[in-house]
Amino acid sequence: MDTYSKAFEEALAAFPQTLLVAMIKKKLEAQGIRVSEKKLRSLVRTLLEGERPDSDSFLDRIKKKLGFAVEAVVIAFTDEDHRAIEKALEAYVDELPRTVEDMVEQSSMELLNTLKKDWRGASKKLKRERSAFEKRLHERWGDGLSLLGMLIAVAREVGSEIQTSGRKAANAPPLVGCADKTARPRLPNC
Repeated sequence: MDTYSKAFEEALAAFPQTLLVAMIKKKLEAQGIRVSEKKLRSLVRTLLEGERPDSDSFLDRIKKKLGFAVEAVVIAFTDEDHRAIEKALEAYVDELPRTVEDMVEQSSMELLNTLKKDWRGASKKLKRERSAFEKRLHERWGDGLSLLGMLIAVAREVGSEIQTSGRKAANAPPLVGCADKTARPRLPNC
């Protein structure tokens, strides 16, 4: 199950990069520069990590990554570009619930089959984890939990005796001569 959630999270995290790759590719091609998808993704990843593109070391690394000499290229993002990104993000967010639904429907049988196939090992792993947890719990809190268990046993026993004597007292005649008329019959000495 972790595999699906990880894949989904990675797809969500990669979306901004995918948008930026497409936009930068379009802008570079408009200037007559062709870059492979792999190298373009590497460039965008570097940009998204916060590297300043106007530094000499940045250009040197880009030249090294691209494998050829690169002139300083200016890629300007206009208001129209910002609107296009916002529109794409809105469309993506609007489509996301449908995408998740489709993914769940398509993968549910595969997930069930995977769980069935891997259940024996997964079950053993869960049991080991629980056993290890219980061992650590006992090591840390064993004495206290033991005393708590003893207290619970004593409380149950006393509660059982009170309940039993209460039933007997309910059938007994009322006490005579007590100064406190609200006293329960089962209490000695009023």
